[in-house]
Amino acid sequence: MSSRIIMFLFAVLTSQGVKASDSIRIETVVRSDWGAYIHFPASQKPLPVIITLGGAEGGLSFIEEEANAMAREGFVVMRLGYFKYSKSTSKQTLKEIRVEKVFEAIDYIAKSPFVDRSKIALIGVSKGAELALLVGSKNSSVKAVVAHVPSHVVWYGMEKRKGLNKSSWTYEGKPLPFVPFAKPKSGWFTKRIAEFYEAGLEKNADKVPSAIIEVEKISGPVLLSSGAKDAIWPSFFMANEIDNRLKSKSFPFEVKHLHFPEAGHGIFGILPDENDEKAMNQLADGGGGVQANYRARQQTWTETFLFLKKVFVHD
Repeated sequence: MSSRIIMFLFAVLTSQGVKASDSIRIETVVRSDWGAYIHFPASQKPLPVIITLGGAEGGLSFIEEEANAMAREGFVVMRLGYFKYSKSTSKQTLKEIRVEKVFEAIDYIAKSPFVDRSKIALIGVSKGAELALLVGSKNSSVKAVVAHVPSHVVWYGMEKRKGLNKSSWTYEGKPLPFVPFAKPKSGWFTKRIAEFYEAGLEKNADKVPSAIIEVEKISGPVLLSSGAKDAIWPSFFMANEIDNRLKSKSFPFEVKHLHFPEAGHGIFGILPDENDEKAMNQLADGGGGVQANYRARQQTWTETFLFLKKVFVHD
């Protein structure tokens, strides 16, 4: 191991209680195969917890600014890196990742005297939403799940080369059943990535039943969001599948689905400066119009915290 990596890990492991703006204290933790930043707002009482799960670009894709904004809503926020959580893990790929990593993070944060361990929620986006629903279905400590642009099934793992035939996740030491992608009707070189997933669901229909996430086992309310013009994967279809399954299983908790007909994949996160043309245009990178995604972000942020406060603060 190089001296630079050793120095980096030493700094991460020893940097407890780094100060952030607005009197938000940030604690850093690194374990053998996961890492996290925990944002503690000033409070005289234990607070509910949000664990964030980013997408396929990296487990820590939720940025510090977002976590601080969440903390100001009255929550301890744990930005969990379930892969790509440090410089030395930057080349990791999203394949056969232990679901239990999130269990371990839950156990870690639950021991803090600053949190209410009976009030733990997960917020996931894209692949992180797939993971959030999966963890919620297997861990009763999770009392609410917010899944933005989610999946109703476990998908194939993600790697640079084609032909990967491994699950994204493992549980109890075994790969979970998954749905592989398939060649779209428009061909391998389509620019709309969602077509690979749509073709996967169509051509691998026999694999879908075993790969379905048992969302009805989640021990609390579920908030979903989706965009009909999602170019990354068919979040509207998949969120509807989740919603319909919960209804068919007589799910005893609240379920809410926020759907945006003109928006795409980028419907949750902090709002960019409207005068920053580059940042605004990036909202449409995952499909849908710029303004549609901007308005969706305004609504999903508001609705997410109304939902969580209803579950945890006003219960």
